[in-house]
Amino acid sequence: MEPSWLTVGAFLADEWLPAIRASVRPSTWASYSMIVRVRIAPRIGGLLLQGLTPAQLNSMYAERLAGGGPAGRPLAARTVRLTHATIRKALADELRWGRVARNVADVADPPSAKVERQSRRDAMRTWSTPELLRLTVGNNRPQRPADVPARP
Repeated sequence: MEPSWLTVGAFLADEWLPAIRASVRPSTWASYSMIVRVRIAPRIGGLLLQGLTPAQLNSMYAERLAGGGPAGRPLAARTVRLTHATIRKALADELRWGRVARNVADVADPPSAKVERQSRRDAMRTWSTPELLRLTVGNNRPQRPADVPARP
């Protein structure tokens, strides 16, 4: 493999996306294209493809989790994992094509689904106004919303 000055952004937009267009469904290609354009290229698009490291990918994932969404809001772990899956697929194709020595996304650490499930489970559940009214007004005995278990 000879050294290349090809950047991550140029590879993804100019080579990878056009090359896979005929082999994936239109909706898959549109999703890949959006992820490359909106989530990957702005953060690591200017880096050299052959110099990309797992640490740079991990940094991108952490940045996206902390505030990489619209208006600086954090992205969900699932969204960041989809970004990881896209870059991993692109780098796997690049490895097959002989342009890189290894797929650095294979050793990067995207956020886990388990952590996301735990944070959702730990999130506080608040009652809506109708639920509160049903609980406090109406019958003379309190009622619980259907999704709130009774205490033993």
